[in-house]
Amino acid sequence: MRDHDPTQGEKPTIGEWCDHWVEHMIRGRRTPDTYRTYRTRIDHAITPAIGGIRIDLIRPSHLDRLDRYEKDKSAATRTLTLTVLRQALRAARAEGLIDRNPAETTDPPQGETIRRDALTPGQAKDVIRLEPDPQLRLLWRLLFTTGMRIGETAGLTPNEIRHVDGTTVIMVVQQARRLPHTTGEDMPDGYQTGDWGDGWKLTRTKTRKGMRAIPLPDRLARDLETHIREHGIAPDRPVFTTRRGNPMGRENARQQWRRALGRAGLPPLPLHTTRHTMATMLARNHVPDTLRKALIGHARIDTTDDIYTHLDAGTVKPAIQTIDRLLEDDDTGLEKEKE
Repeated sequence: MRDHDPTQGEKPTIGEWCDHWVEHMIRGRRTPDTYRTYRTRIDHAITPAIGGIRIDLIRPSHLDRLDRYEKDKSAATRTLTLTVLRQALRAARAEGLIDRNPAETTDPPQGETIRRDALTPGQAKDVIRLEPDPQLRLLWRLLFTTGMRIGETAGLTPNEIRHVDGTTVIMVVQQARRLPHTTGEDMPDGYQTGDWGDGWKLTRTKTRKGMRAIPLPDRLARDLETHIREHGIAPDRPVFTTRRGNPMGRENARQQWRRALGRAGLPPLPLHTTRHTMATMLARNHVPDTLRKALIGHARIDTTDDIYTHLDAGTVKPAIQTIDRLLEDDDTGLEKEKE
């Protein structure tokens, strides 16, 4: 079925078209993660629920059937399924297979608002202070201070650490991913930037907006450069590594993070909490939205704000120094606010 070209001959079913679309229009043009996610939603939701319907006969009632099929899934998963179908039908319309796309006017499923947990500065300091491993202590400091994603710190090399106008800056341009079964056919043009072996690939940042310059507070910059020098890390090799010498990727970092939270008496929270903590500290200290976006690497602060501004290191550094002070001092803004 997946070798069949549904653009030729009789109108295909929704399942046939989605198979063709994801294999020939998504694979190799979007990131491997995106392809796998789309493939999963097609195989586990779209095809079993409405895959047998001829594509030109699709109606809004079929979308209701799809949503009922996933009634036990989260709103986020159901929304993702609708997004995949919407994109597939958009491509089908471009091919002349359908005259209209009912998914374009279908509202996403409603669900509970997801609360993003953030640690207080005092809790973040406990995580750092109680960490016995010097490398991990440095990693937690970097994550809390800069809001970098774990893939970005896994891909961090000394080459990305620059000195600009007297300020040490991390030029975030890549991330490290372990993609052992990924071939060149699965990679979009220009997505992969290097190969560290054992399945570790260097790729572009998660989004184009993720490419950014993050100035470091002086204390953290000195400690990071000392770590690089004392461990003899080559300019093009990872700064944070496992005992085997591989990049400190998601799985290893998550295991260490869970242990770090346990030592600090904190509940199990995702590693992404470091980004929420950093963003919250910036917001509570009245750092402007444009600065927060420049540091976090988001294209938008909310769903209506799509302004993005590139800012020089001298403008952004005071915001980072604010985070450094919060992690160093005892009396800080977030803790006061909780009282």
